[in-house]
Amino acid sequence: MNGPYIDYAYIAAMDDIQKSFAMHEQKNRLSLQNKGLLSEDFLGNILLSEESNCYRPVFFGNKEGRLEICGPAGEDKLIDLRLHFLDDSVTVTSLAGKQLSLWFLSLDELSDVLERILNLSGSSGNAVDEAFEIDDAFKVYVASVGFAEGNSAVKVWYEKDDALYEKTDSSVCRAVSPEKALDSMVKLYKGGN
Repeated sequence: MNGPYIDYAYIAAMDDIQKSFAMHEQKNRLSLQNKGLLSEDFLGNILLSEESNCYRPVFFGNKEGRLEICGPAGEDKLIDLRLHFLDDSVTVTSLAGKQLSLWFLSLDELSDVLERILNLSGSSGNAVDEAFEIDDAFKVYVASVGFAEGNSAVKVWYEKDDALYEKTDSSVCRAVSPEKALDSMVKLYKGGN
């Protein structure tokens, strides 16, 4: 499919497809034939319908993002989301062990979905900027985005004592509100800044 790379985490999450690939291939082929999207001749040659406009690739947009939420000291990945951007839509995949979930949303829905996933209800109003070891954080939030031309950006937040912190250039972590962290994350995914 001429994709830029293969994300083997997806393949590893699909044990059933690895074990019975031929069955899944045949089932999907029959489904596409029933929809009139492909046909197969007696020699087994497959022809795609050129009249349909639904062959739009899902994962081959100009940027991809990732959101990882880890437990203390960056261990125990609690959430692993991959966001594939194409035009004004986002395909979101969630990896949890051997379970792979996939859903689609519009770019405008991204903020609401991230807010529900992050579930950041704490307030950083009483928190003060401080230097602390990353190992002292209750959770670590890592948001990253990569672009087809090779640029990338990463933002990291730490949750400690019901407050969110963002690492500055120095060793001090700056307290941020959940709203500001969410806004920063959405801007990262929408524009890469």
